[in-house]
Amino acid sequence: MHKRNIKLIFTISMLWISSFVYSNNSIDSLKNILINTDIDSVRMRIYVEIGQEYFGLDNNLATDFYEKALVIARAEKNEIYEAKIYYKIGDTHQLAGNYHKSLEYFLKSLELYEEIGDDYNIAICYIDIGNTNRKMKSFENAIKYYHDAIKIGKKIDAKFIIAYAHNNLANAQTGLGLLDEALGNYQKALKIYEEINNYEKQTGVIANIGILYSDQAKLEDDIALKQAKLNDAIEYLERSKKMSATLGDKSLEADLLFYLADINLLIADSYSREIDKRASYELAIEQAEESLMIAREINIIPYQINVYKVLYKASIEIGREEDALYYFEKYDKLKDSLHSQQKNFAVKDIEIKYQVERKEAENKILLEQEAKDKEIIKNRNILTIFIATGLLLVLVVALVLYRLNNNKKKANAILINKNTEINQQKEEIAAQAESLQSANAVLINKNAEINQQKEEITAQSENLQLANKSVLEQSAEIERKNNKLINSINYAERIQAAMLPSKDKIDKLFSNYFILFKPRDIVSGDFYWVKRLKTILNEKKQDLIIVAAADGTGHGVPGGFLSTLGISLLNEVVVKKEVRQANQVLEHLREEIKILLKQDNSPSGQKDGMDMAICVVNPDTNEIDFAGANNPLYVIRPAENTKDLLANNEIIDHEFGSPKDGRGFILKPDFQPVGIYFVEKPFTNYKFKLQKGDSIYMFSDGYVDQFGGVKRKKFRSKKLKELLIDIHSKNIVEQKEILDTTIENWRGDYRQIDDILIMGIKF
Repeated sequence: MHKRNIKLIFTISMLWISSFVYSNNSIDSLKNILINTDIDSVRMRIYVEIGQEYFGLDNNLATDFYEKALVIARAEKNEIYEAKIYYKIGDTHQLAGNYHKSLEYFLKSLELYEEIGDDYNIAICYIDIGNTNRKMKSFENAIKYYHDAIKIGKKIDAKFIIAYAHNNLANAQTGLGLLDEALGNYQKALKIYEEINNYEKQTGVIANIGILYSDQAKLEDDIALKQAKLNDAIEYLERSKKMSATLGDKSLEADLLFYLADINLLIADSYSREIDKRASYELAIEQAEESLMIAREINIIPYQINVYKVLYKASIEIGREEDALYYFEKYDKLKDSLHSQQKNFAVKDIEIKYQVERKEAENKILLEQEAKDKEIIKNRNILTIFIATGLLLVLVVALVLYRLNNNKKKANAILINKNTEINQQKEEIAAQAESLQSANAVLINKNAEINQQKEEITAQSENLQLANKSVLEQSAEIERKNNKLINSINYAERIQAAMLPSKDKIDKLFSNYFILFKPRDIVSGDFYWVKRLKTILNEKKQDLIIVAAADGTGHGVPGGFLSTLGISLLNEVVVKKEVRQANQVLEHLREEIKILLKQDNSPSGQKDGMDMAICVVNPDTNEIDFAGANNPLYVIRPAENTKDLLANNEIIDHEFGSPKDGRGFILKPDFQPVGIYFVEKPFTNYKFKLQKGDSIYMFSDGYVDQFGGVKRKKFRSKKLKELLIDIHSKNIVEQKEILDTTIENWRGDYRQIDDILIMGIKF
């Protein structure tokens, strides 16, 4: 007993310590605890925790660990944990697309929770049974379960249940085409989630509203209204995508990227100009590829099927025939695989039912045969008594009768055996006939399915042949247009290069600086701007240097147009209007862009703009004004300088690096673009003074958003901060080379996804 108590204390201590372990190591930590305990109740809980860690990453492994926990829960008759594990297995099967299995386990969980009397979890089961029915296109059944969940939620005053049920009720109504009713239920769910501060669920509902607007756009014939609905859809989906980035929900991120890609297909179809169509199709491919990468990583087959369909459509439209064929084959193969898997579950259920019915029939026959045998034995006993009495009365007659009776018994026994054999043979023949009929029916259905699939394949083949013929006929024309377009873009690149400040000009202003500028395409949506101006401060003439790093909406030709507009407007605002304060420059730019691009807050209004970091530098005093629109400013102070950084007369805490290696400070931007925004506010102006040896860094999001590395993930701002701390003490030329080499090695054979711009200045 004493030893068991020691083991229990040790196990609980290990569980407490493991709760502080970083998530990448949590599975290994839990497995180590599992090795060191033989207490079944603890092992059961650890199996569940490991299953939860694998959920969404490797659903097969998650199910395996849940099943191990289920064995212990059943053995210990722990109904609460048994119900919980049934639910988790059902949830895992639902995510993997195994809907029949999902429904089976949710119903088992519901049955136990009803026995326990747990209203809250009964409502949760109703909702997920409804979700499974919805995914199986049984929308009416799903709606019934959602209404039952809402009733329970109101009964126990559970706001989360009510909101969760309204959100999924709206999903089912969307499936039936009841889009206005669905929007009302989404809004009810969102309002409750905001009341209870559930950020994660708000993210999902906002995504659902975006998807609903997309569905409405597909049904809209009026071009203006259709475009307005698509703009609303993109706004809500992008808003949800930004919110989901803080949650780490990979399945939601994959789903949002798929819907954004699907919307860009619709937008492309609404354009009349080929250049606009192609830009939308390429954006759809980019978003779909990112969604596919995540869906493969977490092994969700239905997501992969949807994404391959989008990639096939977009590739056909822009003339990538080989890519389109590859995507179609992957789509067709995964679709057949999922259909076959679901059909196997149904066949297995039929086989189990048949075996049960057959066993019951056999038991019934055995009982009847046993009753007959008892009756025969009873009759034989009576006959024996009668013969014994007859022998006592008439010995001679008895002897004769005995011999006759023996002969009769032998004949009867032979007849009974023969009848039994004949009846048994009849039953076997009947069972075989029934089995053959069932097998024949299955074969007929299989042949019908095969013939139907052959017809579909033949039709698809003919369609592909026609498409290929059309593509080949258009190929020469497309190549001619592409050459003409590339020549125009090259000319645009020369114009953009002429508008950017030259190296000779910047060398005269800063002695210690670098600019890493890597457009994704020939022309860039990112740009930089440097200008020296004279002004009067405190009744004295004073030189000021204004430095800006900006990221316009899009890249390539559309981004290049916007960057050209940005450079022109900076010259207008700073040089002609003589605006010298950083935040006021952004305010004037915003107003000019809204006027020039005719932007307003209407649903069909134009939403382009740019992100920008801008500094106004006094080279004599090293005093700086900074303002940012979505883009921050990094300041790194070397280790030998221990003075605090003051901005607007307040101490700024360092957010990365260390006193030993150098301290990194972040002057945060206002999270709004230079352009129209649904909630506009004044830009913040930071005033601070740099010390000798300090470095500042301005950049767009292209560097940190680049995919690469072993796991094909984004570079992220955390890595950039660590890299800048490592290199800030090196000379400027080395810093630029290291930044360039690092991102190229990270990218590897993955394509560059956005324009890249980083400016560094050492004082």
